[in-house]
Amino acid sequence: MQNCRTTLSVLSLAILAALPVAAAQTREVSVEQLCDMALTSHQAAPTDKAAAPASSDEPLLQVGQISTTIHPIFDEADPDSIWLHHFANWLHINSKDWALVRELPFKPGDYIGHSDLGEAERLLREKSYLRDAKITKAAQCNKDGSTNLNVETWDTWSLLPTLGFGRSGGNNKYSFGFKEENLLGLGVRTSIKYQSNYLRKGYEFRTQVPLSLFDIEMLDHSYSFVEWTDNDDGSRKVFSVEHPFYTDDTPLMWRAGLAKESRVDQIFHNGSIENQFRTELELLDVAYGRLLWFADETSWRLSGGFTEDVRRFSEDPLHQGVWLPQDRVFRYPWVELEYMQHDYQTMSDVYLINHTEDIHLGYRHQLRFGVQTSDLRPDQSEGYHLQWTGSKGFGDSQHLLLLSGFMHWQHGALSGDQLVVKAEAEDFYRLADQWALYSHLRHDRRRQNYLDDPLSLGGEDGVRSDGGIRGYPVQYQHGTHRTLGTVELRWYPKITLYQLLDVGFVAFADAGKTGGGVVGIAPPAIPGVPMPVAPHVDLTAPNQQNAWLGAVGIGARLYSSRSANNNVIHIDLSKPVGPARDVNSWELLLKVEQRF
Repeated sequence: MQNCRTTLSVLSLAILAALPVAAAQTREVSVEQLCDMALTSHQAAPTDKAAAPASSDEPLLQVGQISTTIHPIFDEADPDSIWLHHFANWLHINSKDWALVRELPFKPGDYIGHSDLGEAERLLREKSYLRDAKITKAAQCNKDGSTNLNVETWDTWSLLPTLGFGRSGGNNKYSFGFKEENLLGLGVRTSIKYQSNYLRKGYEFRTQVPLSLFDIEMLDHSYSFVEWTDNDDGSRKVFSVEHPFYTDDTPLMWRAGLAKESRVDQIFHNGSIENQFRTELELLDVAYGRLLWFADETSWRLSGGFTEDVRRFSEDPLHQGVWLPQDRVFRYPWVELEYMQHDYQTMSDVYLINHTEDIHLGYRHQLRFGVQTSDLRPDQSEGYHLQWTGSKGFGDSQHLLLLSGFMHWQHGALSGDQLVVKAEAEDFYRLADQWALYSHLRHDRRRQNYLDDPLSLGGEDGVRSDGGIRGYPVQYQHGTHRTLGTVELRWYPKITLYQLLDVGFVAFADAGKTGGGVVGIAPPAIPGVPMPVAPHVDLTAPNQQNAWLGAVGIGARLYSSRSANNNVIHIDLSKPVGPARDVNSWELLLKVEQRF
């Protein structure tokens, strides 16, 4: 016992002797050092965004208060500012700060890294009502170790009269109405318009509502969509609600949607209408997915769902057709695996003019497999659906190469087997500050064409759309394989008209060819006799011209980065070249596209 007391006394004296030394080593801790200590201690125990992703090695910060700086449409301090800019700013309703903050992928108290800030900027720039976005950190963090953020955005003019026009492939189209991309500053998208083209004319109403406005946590970053269309040949009704994989590390997604449509379809071929019939369409799609694995550079996702796609065809009582397409009924559950690399670069003058664009360069692959057990051929007990989509980008703003591919295989259904394959490459090469060379090459192959969905080549909606080549009638050639290419010399003169329109010019050359497939010619139509249902043929008539088609021309591009859409006005003067004789020698094309 005496020895114990002696030991305790010695320890007490040692502790008392050490106190002055400890006091001498005591120093003040700055706020910055406190922040570093908080971040260092936090990285030892990550869980979710309230902590850090377990695979993240980048320095983290805790989100403090979030403030916003919302700029108007036009810079009134610009020397070129005129009364119209002041009037537009006065008339425009700026984005609401609280609605904008709810579109962010994080909230106060979350731990995020530098890559999360870049992703948040990218997500905001995807909103059509924002021209640009920038998120900055406060110079000093708070006493609790958190860091305040400021979200700086630039609004676009969101209330637009939709006055569309165009002439392409020998056909005119136009539309008028209005579109509001940011109703009351809340991010609600609404449009009403009347439109007319070579297929139909009628009225259309659309609206998309961000459900995060209702301040229900489970609906954050979810959206509902409604469409109602009334045309002279039928109607279309669509409703959907979706919670997407909003960010690269969003843990789950879900969606449900249905559509019902009635319309008259016209199939063009060899410069004129070849077939006409009525289509009744019913679609149902439900899905649920989870994030399997996430790292700073890659993620894996697994989804499952059910798809119903029913298309039934009948005669148009006002027009006698050639053949009716065979009805198609697809009902099947499916499972999908997705792999994605998180490699994005910010560029400009890629698809638009003088506008910040986020280009995904990483690998992205989606593989879906489904099994169908009904509406099969008599010799089949199961049907299969296999679909793959992939893309990859290379390079930078000086030289950019984008590759993509698609494959869909369907087997066992009553409507017949089908295989669709597509490969596409786009090359953007910067020759100088104001000059660029654009090249595009695409190849498609099919095994069996559906008569309501031909693989065609003509002056559809532009050379980069589904089958477009400038200066030719729509759906001019049909077949089961198609090759399409274009080369453009682009000039970006850095001309902006009163902060309203950015101007570009182009010289282009297009070339393409479509051919192949089984041709089945139906007997002449007899009044009162029902149209025959098509057997498994690809074309109802041969091409009048099976040679390569070509076109050369010049054009101008007009784009407004201050308006809430990516519409680029195309004005092209095109001259077809090649053996085709039943086309115009020159054609002036006026149209609106979503890219240069």
